[in-house]
Amino acid sequence: MITVLGIGPGDRKLCLLGTETYLKQADTVIGSPRQLALFPGIPQEKQLRLPRLTALKEYLVQNKTRSIVLLASGDPLLYGIGTWVTKNFSKQQIQIIPGVSSIQYMFHCLHLSMNDCYLTVMVVNLILTSYSAMTKWAWSLIHNWGRMKFPRK
Repeated sequence: MITVLGIGPGDRKLCLLGTETYLKQADTVIGSPRQLALFPGIPQEKQLRLPRLTALKEYLVQNKTRSIVLLASGDPLLYGIGTWVTKNFSKQQIQIIPGVSSIQYMFHCLHLSMNDCYLTVMVVNLILTSYSAMTKWAWSLIHNWGRMKFPRK
């Protein structure tokens, strides 16, 4: 079984309850060095650094009887690795555990409701707007995104 595990936007305190259970039960935990570093309790022999997608697919096919956790930053199905997994493996072979997305985290840091929000993808830029607060903050968000600092607690 392949478990795609959403681990939030990069702070262990923002992981959902149950994350540790999936990690303990896994035979192998696959992730980037940054993702694996969030969980220092995972034994080295269970860790696998995320390879290129072709090699990852080959590994997952060869180890389909093992319990494998694939770490995903944020929400796995919001422009994440979960989308790739669902396109390459059947529903019977995978389970996807959501995580807090970076978009959710940003809205909460800015104290903005996500009600009536919609996402628009334009070339490379992800522009977030909300019907109710579209004027000043949307313009500021779009034009100042690279300079914004989000508080971490």
